[in-house]
Amino acid sequence: MEIIIYTITSLYTAKPEADGMKTPYKEFEYRSRLVGFYKTLEKAKQCVEEDWPHFDEGGYYNYIVIEGLWEGCYPGLGDNETWYRHDWDARKWVPCEKPNCYKQTVNFYG
Repeated sequence: MEIIIYTITSLYTAKPEADGMKTPYKEFEYRSRLVGFYKTLEKAKQCVEEDWPHFDEGGYYNYIVIEGLWEGCYPGLGDNETWYRHDWDARKWVPCEKPNCYKQTVNFYG
């Protein structure tokens, strides 16, 4: 039986629509933090959607990615990601598409 864990990583970028292939990495502010993992995608989504630990940390993060990873080296290829952005007006995390600046990036948990 294959083992999968679902990591939750908080991210921040000031330019989410920037094309990561054309914009040098150093031109936009970026930070990330692995904040947890769960055995099921449902539990990871519940954690994010109910904002159990207050992921935005007062505006320090504006995106979250949940990655499904299997045991072994190089465990994710970007094909098992669930993205959220922080809706500041509603004060909650809402599902979204992967921001352009991360389109060529996988494995955010590191």
